[in-house]
Amino acid sequence: MKKTNSIISAITIPLVYLVLSILYISFSDKLILSLSDDPVVVTRYQTLKGWLYVLLVAVLLFVAIYRRLKKRNLIIDELRQKEQINIQLTENYQRINEEMKLASEKYFRIISKLSQPMLLLEAVYEKNKLVDLRFIEINQAAEAVVRLNRISTEIKTLTEIVDTTIAALIFDTCNEVLKTGEARKIEFVSKFMNKFVELHIFRFNENQLVFLYFDISNLKETENKLIKAKQKAEESDRLKTAFLQNMSHEIRTPMNGIVGFSDLLCQTDISDEIRDKYVQVIQSSGHQLMRIIDDILDLSRIESGVEEIHNSVFSLNELIDNMVLVLRESIRKKNKPIVVQVIKPLAHPDDIIESDEHKIRQILWNLVSNAEKFTYSGSIVLAYSIADNNMVEILVKDSGIGISGHDQQIIFERFRQAEENLSRKYGGSGLGLSICKGLVELLGGSIVVDSEPGQGSVFRFYIPYVKAITVRENVSEELLPPEPHAGKVLIVDDLYENILLLSEFMRDTGIEVLSAENGAEAHEQLQKNPDVKLVLMDIKLSGEDGISIAKELMLSYPELVVVAQTAYSSEQIKEECLDAGFSSYIVKPIDKQGFLDIVVPYLQA
Repeated sequence: MKKTNSIISAITIPLVYLVLSILYISFSDKLILSLSDDPVVVTRYQTLKGWLYVLLVAVLLFVAIYRRLKKRNLIIDELRQKEQINIQLTENYQRINEEMKLASEKYFRIISKLSQPMLLLEAVYEKNKLVDLRFIEINQAAEAVVRLNRISTEIKTLTEIVDTTIAALIFDTCNEVLKTGEARKIEFVSKFMNKFVELHIFRFNENQLVFLYFDISNLKETENKLIKAKQKAEESDRLKTAFLQNMSHEIRTPMNGIVGFSDLLCQTDISDEIRDKYVQVIQSSGHQLMRIIDDILDLSRIESGVEEIHNSVFSLNELIDNMVLVLRESIRKKNKPIVVQVIKPLAHPDDIIESDEHKIRQILWNLVSNAEKFTYSGSIVLAYSIADNNMVEILVKDSGIGISGHDQQIIFERFRQAEENLSRKYGGSGLGLSICKGLVELLGGSIVVDSEPGQGSVFRFYIPYVKAITVRENVSEELLPPEPHAGKVLIVDDLYENILLLSEFMRDTGIEVLSAENGAEAHEQLQKNPDVKLVLMDIKLSGEDGISIAKELMLSYPELVVVAQTAYSSEQIKEECLDAGFSSYIVKPIDKQGFLDIVVPYLQA
């Protein structure tokens, strides 16, 4: 536009000059001729006209040249000002670059000694697109991260040490940082570094970025562990809820039988036959309830680590035989078409081993009970053998419903069963196999299962084979019937129901029963009745320690026999009582025959 204006101006001035000249010449000649016809006068006028024309041209040329010069000078002045500004800008730019370089060097001199890896990178563009990042500076801590010597002149780029996926993520983030100036952070797994990385990205200047690197592998590992722990806790909470619901069902079922039929026994218009049936239901429900309570207590002792091993010498063949007798009787009562097979490869005395007979019996009975429960017809096999690693392998095989592969992974966990819904068909507390696993491991062994749905199951557990040197003789003494007035027994218990029950056990035996609710009353009764032969001491009285009271009584009456009777069933409490001087130990609930088997010998002595 400016160039066009200049051209128009250059053409306009000569044209105006030409037009004015033509007009001047034409009109001046006519004016001279109109003023005079005298040739001399006309000549003078023509001369004057020429000089005026020359003067006019000179003035016009002067004005034009002056304007041109003035404009040129203005342009020159403007150019000089711009040149000065450009020089000043260049100097400022150089100064700023130098200051930035010095600041960068100073900055990285400071951060080079920091323990946190830091990197300065420069953006590399192609067609206005960020395609790479070039390393400018790195501190000492970052050398190991990027495997680049910070003093080396060799320049490496980011794409040389990260894969394309991670590079694209970093480039996208860098574009945002360069555009907005706001810091960003990203997390990713670096295959190059073999670590989980948290990268903080800051804009250093318009083309450079600072990377602050954090190794969060341990943090992520801890976070994952916390997530798994949370999931495990939630699963455990769910299982406990299911377990409590199941326990509520399992406990309330026998309690319903006990409470309901106890109420029916209070009726007076029932026959002896019906009364006997009611009593049988109450007894069966009571034993069922005791099994549930025993399972809960056993698991609690195993989980808390207080369960102990109590080795004894026993016959493995006799243990299997006794188990088979009980199993066959249970099958007979339920009228199931099941054949029980037994394999006992060792003959006497090789079958005599030293281990915890009670725990092995408990493990075997849990497995046998499950086999009988989940088998409608077919066979159950009990067998054992001596493995190559000097372990006894005890096997329980059934032809029952089987267990799926998934359920095989969980059946040994506490609160778990192969079926966990509320409408379970087979019942049970879901603790048996968990108890088996705990007891087997306590004995130094292991337990495994092999099963397929519809094909039955095979449970094997292994325990150390310790062949016994001596055999413990089982001597069964025939008890003589108690004589009339066989002696006096003092019951020390703070619950009337317990005193009444034990008194009823000894009714019609000729034993005279005395009672006391605390230590003071026990001392008073013994002072009044020095011929008391036996004291049945509850070791947990209200506000008193039965063991301490028993020690005082035995110290005052050295000939006195004291037998502990308690609801504590652990071997630890039993040993504590025997170490304190108790002659024997009775665990509640107490059955009559078992009670008399313990009490009568002391009165006959």
